[in-house]
Amino acid sequence: MNRLLLVLSLVVFVSCNAACNSHHPVAMFPGIIGTILNGKANNIPSGRIPSSCARSFDEMRVWINIGKIVDYSCFKSYFSQDFYPKTCTWSDLPGMTYNVPQWGSTYSVDTLDPAAPASLVTTCFHNVINGLKKVGYVDGQDMTGCGYDWRQGPSREWAEKCRVLIESMVNRQNGKKAIIVGHSMGAPFSYFFLRTMGSDWVSKYIHKYIVVSPAWAGATKALDFMIDGLDSSIPIGGKFFAPMCRHLPSVWFLLPWEDAFQNMVLATTPSRNYTFSQVNKLLEDLGAEYVSQKRQSVFNGFDYKKYSVFPGVPVISVIGKGVKTTQSLMYTKDIVKGDPEGDWTSEKIVTGDGDGTVPIKSLEYATNKWSESGHSGSIKVKYMSGAGHVEALRSSEFVQLVVGEACDS
Repeated sequence: MNRLLLVLSLVVFVSCNAACNSHHPVAMFPGIIGTILNGKANNIPSGRIPSSCARSFDEMRVWINIGKIVDYSCFKSYFSQDFYPKTCTWSDLPGMTYNVPQWGSTYSVDTLDPAAPASLVTTCFHNVINGLKKVGYVDGQDMTGCGYDWRQGPSREWAEKCRVLIESMVNRQNGKKAIIVGHSMGAPFSYFFLRTMGSDWVSKYIHKYIVVSPAWAGATKALDFMIDGLDSSIPIGGKFFAPMCRHLPSVWFLLPWEDAFQNMVLATTPSRNYTFSQVNKLLEDLGAEYVSQKRQSVFNGFDYKKYSVFPGVPVISVIGKGVKTTQSLMYTKDIVKGDPEGDWTSEKIVTGDGDGTVPIKSLEYATNKWSESGHSGSIKVKYMSGAGHVEALRSSEFVQLVVGEACDS
């Protein structure tokens, strides 16, 4: 009996990890904070950073290197961006340059800090990548990461670089169309990519579009980022990041879109309510400057907020639900304009349904739009009860889904 069980176990193990005879290339689009970033400093002007910070250093991994993120004032200065209201543009600190390392591979979207033990809590697409490797995928050949400088909004230059990667994979696979997999902010970014490429290109090169934990219409959590800092699986205190988040275009990109939250209350004070359509007013009252210009700038002139155009290929959306998710903020005192670097602590968080980060209305927003416009037959929505925003991406269930869709046989 024991010998029989051993044989059966081996058969199951081999069958579950057997190579695909035929498979689709896979391109992975991560969310905010989901791409490794290398930085280099070259003679940063004096006076722009604290005197204790290095004005020059060789290229190194800046995000994320937990052992190096010690001096908050230096890191914030290096990482934040300046906004220029006259041109509605953002730019890095003079002398600082950033890049996505090992472009063309999955390295930058696999594990954010590959050094153990930090690697255990900074995995991004790691489980998906390993699942694909088990069935025969080769990094940089038939799977790749379309990582990006996640501090910024999407750009056509980045989309063009992704196009080259995907076309190369499809050509190496003798025309086998690729699968796009987007997580969190990687969903609207990958949608931007598909719309930028156009319907003819999508029809020729893309087989299927898979998203998990999609932040289609932003999240109240982005406002929370500006107030209390990041609250994620990264083991670094939230308050460490709060002021920096106010100087990152991507956080402005993820502020909740009023289209998805019409007539709902975003924040309350003793004297007034702020609806989601008044998020700009709330930020201005909190002391933020150039709010309208900053929000408009991150969309790069590409008005896709209403997701009126279907992507043109079958869509699978994986959504976590049943997890308490920040929906609105309650203040016990009236908001008084002040220094945006000050303490914006919310007295109470009001929660609703979602994946713990993105509310359900945002998670469902685009697929609901496309279904209502007559494309329901090309859309599958899979709910994962109790799955958190990152947990859904890391789950074995999602890995199996991606591998199953990628493998033809």
